Amino acid sequence: MKLHLLDRSTNSNNSFTASINEHNNFLKVWHHHPELELVVIFKSEGTCFIGDGIEPFKSGDIVLIGKGLPHMWLNDDIYFDKNSNLKAKALAFHFKINFLGDNFFETPEMIHLLELFERAKYGIKFF
Repeated sequence: MKLHLLDRSTNSNNSFTASINEHNNFLKVWHHHPELELVVIFKSEGTCFIGDGIEPFKSGDIVLIGKGLPHMWLNDDIYFDKNSNLKAKALAFHFKINFLGDNFFETPEMIHLLELFERAKYGIKFF
């Protein structure tokens, strides 16, 4: 499967983007981007591929994906059935690590957030 670089930048130079994606199924593309991504699955089921990890996903899952980490959300086969009424819905935040400013993580209180973003290079699923 070919890896695609997706351009998540905006014309308005926003610090981050937030979008609700609601379609018959999620984008079935193995991709990466320089932004971190926080995903909240509202409705959907399938298999999530993040880096070399493969596991099921379902409604209620929250995942933080590190910058440049290849990933794909593949819905179950029923989502691709032409007679299916199922919808896939998720909230996705895309942001660069310095979205709060270049000096933000120099404060002692924020070192843990920086460590979280560093750990996200492998992907983090929140329970």
